[in-house]
Amino acid sequence: MTSRLSVTIGLRYTFFRGASISLVNMIAILGLGLSVGILFIVLAVINGFDREFRERILGVLPHIEYLGSSPFENNKKQILELEGLPNIEGIAPIIRGGGLASVPDATKGVLILGIDARRYKEVSDVSIYTKGKLPSQAGGFEVALGVGVSLALNVGIGDTINLTLPKTTTTPWGLISRQKRFSVVGIVDSQSMLDSRSVYIQIEDAQAFFQLKNHIHGYQLKLEDIFLAEETAEYGLNLLDDPSLYSRPWTMSYGALYEAIRTQKSMMFILLSLLIGVAAFNLVSTLVMSVDQREGEVAIFRTMGADNAFLVRVFLSLTIVIAILGISLGLLLGWIIALMLPHMYEWTAVDLMSEYFVRYLPVEILGQDIALIISISFLLCLLSAIYPSIKVIGQEPAEVLSHE
Repeated sequence: MTSRLSVTIGLRYTFFRGASISLVNMIAILGLGLSVGILFIVLAVINGFDREFRERILGVLPHIEYLGSSPFENNKKQILELEGLPNIEGIAPIIRGGGLASVPDATKGVLILGIDARRYKEVSDVSIYTKGKLPSQAGGFEVALGVGVSLALNVGIGDTINLTLPKTTTTPWGLISRQKRFSVVGIVDSQSMLDSRSVYIQIEDAQAFFQLKNHIHGYQLKLEDIFLAEETAEYGLNLLDDPSLYSRPWTMSYGALYEAIRTQKSMMFILLSLLIGVAAFNLVSTLVMSVDQREGEVAIFRTMGADNAFLVRVFLSLTIVIAILGISLGLLLGWIIALMLPHMYEWTAVDLMSEYFVRYLPVEILGQDIALIISISFLLCLLSAIYPSIKVIGQEPAEVLSHE
């Protein structure tokens, strides 16, 4: 028993002493750590985009729109029928149309949304991102501007702007576009692409401005489960049974973008897992070198009674230690850098995100991704120990010792 214990302690000390002082082993740990860290950071950023799309973009945008081929009367019966659908969280009538927002020295093309501020909170989080307020007073001709519109026009709360419709009116002086002066009461800053073109006015003011009387352009709905948008939209159309209405779920406008984010995450995980595979391959050479450096000591311990299973267990212990150190280093570096990235982006003067749907760098760290990274990395490290393990048990003690 004492002899067996001596072999165990001696052999493990031999390998781990080599692992602790070997520059090659340290490089293997660092390479594995960098690979794990890069995968961690990339997944955290993609998760951030996924979260911001679901919570911010789809929090402001309607999940479903029912629009008419022409303006139709605001029908309370239709609203009650739609509210009775499963998966419906809120519904609000809207008026929408393109137009121009202008001040004496600037003009900006905008999407004008006529809303009932009270009901609109049921379908959109736009009020959360509004500095000031959303228009709520009928006849006040108030407007809330997306921050991109306000910057383009260089106006703020308390200023006035002109809204102009492409629709013209015939007068004795010729064709004149409809326009109206509005007072700015709010600035919407959701830090997304929606802020660059949207303006919000009170729905009754919109009916007067668009000359719709009591008519509207459609309904916007919010869903409990956004991934049932297409099924819910189709079911609602069948329920309303109005051929003049058509539905537009969010998947029609932004489904391709969302799928691109999801696909990109899968592809990046696969590609960067190959990077971990390269680090694991480097670990193979490191372990083989450890075997070659310690073959004399191993041969001595085998003459003392160490069998093949025992040698493999000790050798795997070295692999596990290197894997734990490398993976831990990678997770630590990845976590720190991922948390710093949004602040580092804010410090830079370069607008790298101008082409994306958000104007900042989002990051989200998910426990399931950490577990997956650890599992894949650990598995690849264990696989890298197969060949060195075969090599160590394939050595003949007599042949090795004859060259010592």
